[in-house]
Amino acid sequence: MQSLSFSGLFNEIRGFEQSLVESGERKIRFFKYFQGLVDGGCNVCALLSSYFCTEIHLLNIQQTKASNDIQKLGLELSKFFIDGYWFEDSKRVLLSCLSLQSEHDLIEPFFFECNVKLLHTYNCLREFENAESLIGKLKYYITMRKLDENEGAYNVSEAYLMFSEYYYFRDKNHCEAFFWCDKALTLLSGSSDELICFDVFCHFAKLYVEKNDFKKAKIFIEQAHTEAKNVFKFKNNLFKSLVETRSLVHPKIIDLLITYAFYLSRQLMFQRAITTYENALKVAQKIFLDDQPVKNSKNYIFTNIFKERDKLIQEARNKK
Repeated sequence: MQSLSFSGLFNEIRGFEQSLVESGERKIRFFKYFQGLVDGGCNVCALLSSYFCTEIHLLNIQQTKASNDIQKLGLELSKFFIDGYWFEDSKRVLLSCLSLQSEHDLIEPFFFECNVKLLHTYNCLREFENAESLIGKLKYYITMRKLDENEGAYNVSEAYLMFSEYYYFRDKNHCEAFFWCDKALTLLSGSSDELICFDVFCHFAKLYVEKNDFKKAKIFIEQAHTEAKNVFKFKNNLFKSLVETRSLVHPKIIDLLITYAFYLSRQLMFQRAITTYENALKVAQKIFLDDQPVKNSKNYIFTNIFKERDKLIQEARNKK
């Protein structure tokens, strides 16, 4: 039986789950609303993730099977936290979801996706020991169950992308990172999730920048740019439109701007790169903040952009 507290909280918020699933402006407004509460001292992300984990714990104690609605809500909530750069909260929800899996079960698509998303949080939090263990488990599932032959049900391309991300973040192992990103690219098709395509293109662009192969890096940046225009319905040049638009945009767009700034910086185009980082800050501010100073925000993305921009400013001064 579904617990009363779960019904009392989430079922009373009409459209909450649907708002997490959709990609329109209503969902985007949640990022600003949540970040406002976090910066104001009320960590709503931690509260929601803690509450969800308590509900799952009660279900486990009662040996009650979680409904599909609860599973779906957990996955969508974790994805929302990832998109908002609230990785700790996403990790907590995903671990809770995975506690529902029986050791004797074949890996179901739901649990496979939870593992892939969990690997992404480990990578972003630089929890490499946990990430390495999880990669071993995912490789076993993919190989033994031949999941790459069933890409429609199992998003193996995203798993391979997360493998690549791990090797890139951990020790700049470009050979391994290239190998897995190429496997992810190979599995992409016309039916692949557009945001996964976008992520693969952005990541491959970074890898080619690291190799100083700027020609190929530019090709993947342009592919990510085209994908983003299609997904987010921009008609004109995306980089110009982002700063000028009054519409709310998805946080993933920030990744493209950061990738482009990295591409420019490695070619010593310092001023253009600094401007692109500052545009990334403006876009992030549109998504997450109202009028409060950006430096007061507790979101990871602002800290990261400031760090990269300031490092580049110092590098440009040293070159003079």
